Amino acid sequence: MAAITISQLISLSPDSDKATNAAASIFVVIDRELKIDPSAQ
Repeated sequence: MAAITISQLISLSPDSDKATNAAASIFVVIDRELKIDPSAQ
């Protein structure tokens, strides 16, 4: 039973890595400095 669970978790590892990288790239976009001042009128 444990072997089945471990093999299923290992098979999800590449997807987990992709999700982590995607989230990191989203936060890079969110955290970047804007070139245009949104409060300027």
